[in-house]
Amino acid sequence: RRGPAEPAEPVAVTVDGAGYVLDNALVRAQVDGRGLLVSVVDAVTGREAIAAGPRATSCRSTPTAGQLGRRDVDHTHRRTVTDLDDVEELETVQENGTAGARVRRAFGTSTAVQTITLAPGSPRVDCTAEIDRHESETFKGGFPLDVRADHAAAVTQFGHVGIGGAVREGHRINLP
Repeated sequence: RRGPAEPAEPVAVTVDGAGYVLDNALVRAQVDGRGLLVSVVDAVTGREAIAAGPRATSCRSTPTAGQLGRRDVDHTHRRTVTDLDDVEELETVQENGTAGARVRRAFGTSTAVQTITLAPGSPRVDCTAEIDRHESETFKGGFPLDVRADHAAAVTQFGHVGIGGAVREGHRINLP
């Protein structure tokens, strides 16, 4: 018979240049000086979860459907995107062993507060965003993950679509 589980050690936070590294012995997450999640490494496998290139937790604006025409929003957003990565404030947060980074961004008359946290003994990184939006643009969050999977599922306006043998290229899923 097993006894009570040992409590997990609190998450270690270290300064890394202008950013922070969060480590709980299962996951090591790196937040850069712009408050963007640039690396998440599984300590057991050594595998990087963030795709090379764009950074996770990015915030972007694109013209609204009324400016482009509803059908053109997804097609043209890559050509008209504005990265919202100016930092007003970047700080660490710690509570009950959970630790993270909180970044406050201002753009136009809008603000966004993004929080990236790692809990003790948890194999995942949690990301939240509180946006006080006053502009007419559409806001998007970016999470470019480097995923290896035999199957994928995509949510659509009519439910979800399962794709077997999918190959991931960027954020698009290509059928074999």
